Amino acid sequence: MDAPEDELTSDCVDSSASVSVNASNGTNVNSITLQSLAKYRYYRFKVAAVTSAGVGEYTHWNYARTLAGNPDAPPRDMNVTLTSTGLRIVWDAPDILSGPTSYLVQVNGPDMNITIVRAPGEMTNFILTNLTAYTRYFVTIIAFTGPVEQAASDGKAIGPFEFQTLEEKPKDPPKNVIVTVIPEEVNCVRVTFTPPEEPNGNITAYFVYIYEKSQLVKNVRLDFTQRDQNNITAVIEGLKGGRTYSLQDGTSGMAARGWPLVRRNATMAETYVIGESNDCMRENNTDMYCNGPLKPNTVYVFKFKATNINGQSTDSEYSEHVKTAAAVYGLLTKVDQIILGVVLSVFLAGLLIIICCSIKFHQRKMEGGTYSPRKAEMTETKSKLDQLVAVADLELKQENLNRLVCVFIFDVKASIRRT
Repeated sequence: MDAPEDELTSDCVDSSASVSVNASNGTNVNSITLQSLAKYRYYRFKVAAVTSAGVGEYTHWNYARTLAGNPDAPPRDMNVTLTSTGLRIVWDAPDILSGPTSYLVQVNGPDMNITIVRAPGEMTNFILTNLTAYTRYFVTIIAFTGPVEQAASDGKAIGPFEFQTLEEKPKDPPKNVIVTVIPEEVNCVRVTFTPPEEPNGNITAYFVYIYEKSQLVKNVRLDFTQRDQNNITAVIEGLKGGRTYSLQDGTSGMAARGWPLVRRNATMAETYVIGESNDCMRENNTDMYCNGPLKPNTVYVFKFKATNINGQSTDSEYSEHVKTAAAVYGLLTKVDQIILGVVLSVFLAGLLIIICCSIKFHQRKMEGGTYSPRKAEMTETKSKLDQLVAVADLELKQENLNRLVCVFIFDVKASIRRT
């Protein structure tokens, strides 16, 4: 039988129903049991007597709540946000609550099993940290209303769902790094190592930084020549023979002690004089390399090239700036001094003879004509001036001759050395 609604709006009432109970032979009916009610729900009741004439007056509303029971549905809309070392889990309550609902969150992974409980009214989320990068974990959430010990049996679960944390750089470096020299190769070495024990991801490449005397000289990506489960082998090319290098992995710190690229036998030190010959000055010289001569007062830098029997070569570093000495013409040997003395003596003797002859010629000219004191004085003065000019000219010529002779002697010596 329908009952009028009062006090509550329609959106607060999920449903309504009327139940009739027959009364006969004057029997008083004091109770009735209602079945199939929902768990943990509020209900209201009112009663009216009915005769053949109609429905009497209703009682006031009576309110009652059913007891809590085990959940009928699991949590909803579970969402997991991942990082490389953690995860954040968020979920919603079941569509229909069967009582004060708690939640049991379980996270299982390699060597770990974490369980936490969210009590009724607490936040429906959970943040877990200190996980391993690039690792699979399983998440399960159970809704329950009774004791936590009975959650697994009486509750409703969502999951388990599998999730994988994100990648990050390897936690540890490669191990057992061995660098070996390749026979008959001066520009290559072979490197063997084992992968990191905790790669934290899918390693797709290895990068190596190569140092020489703490200076970065090369950054290369390794091309694998051999790879198995435990060892990786690669070849590093483009190095220089005779050098000592150290190498380091660009992401995980793979390191090896300094190692020489070639084996050299102990030999006696040798001295090599650069520019000591005139090979470069020879006519029709077809040699690719020659040694000198160098130019005086000139700055040079030098480097050495080492070549093996296979034609493979490598260069040394350039030397510091070296400047050759200036050409010196004043320093003569004893033989040069004797030759210079003889030449100068002959030249001076000839010059003195010319001067004496010139003086006698002027005297005879004066004696042969009419004597004039004024003319005699002028002649004497002119004679003295001529002598002074001759002496000055002699000194100048002697200096020029000295330079010319020095150059001549130097050229003669250079020609003798060439021959």
